[in-house]
Amino acid sequence: MPGDEAVLDPADQRAFALGAKTKLDFGAQGVRCEIAVRLKAEENRVAEAGRVLSGRRVLVVEDEYMVAADIARALEDDGANVAGPAGSIQEALELIAAESRIDGAVLDINLRGQLAYPIADALRARGVPFIFATGYDARIIPEAYADAPRVEKPVNISVIARLLFTSSMRLVAG
Repeated sequence: MPGDEAVLDPADQRAFALGAKTKLDFGAQGVRCEIAVRLKAEENRVAEAGRVLSGRRVLVVEDEYMVAADIARALEDDGANVAGPAGSIQEALELIAAESRIDGAVLDINLRGQLAYPIADALRARGVPFIFATGYDARIIPEAYADAPRVEKPVNISVIARLLFTSSMRLVAG
């Protein structure tokens, strides 16, 4: 019918120019509009993480299934090969022993009530850099691990990539 043509209004034109994805749903309760825009700075961080993580073997140690799956998926999305995830100290130590190559590791500190420091010790013995991803305050970390970086959950993979694979972290691991 005349007048029913789709017209790109100025807001849609701006969204298109930004590379945004838009979705309109017309439902019984009204119209729902979703607009997704990736900011340039975030694109740069994602690209940097992809370059840093590409081909790296990263061990994930986390006892909460959904959190472990999210971390593993994000690492894989940025090009890493994930070992694990391991949900316990024993499982992590077995993976460390079985893996010929581990380039870095993301460790939750509290694994079903046990502290992950034996895993950190095994990684240090192999010269593997690691990062603690935890909800705990830095004060819970013993002095022996004070040089290990700590990030709070939910984790940012770009930050993890940068912290794990800089020259200063390689010195800490060795």
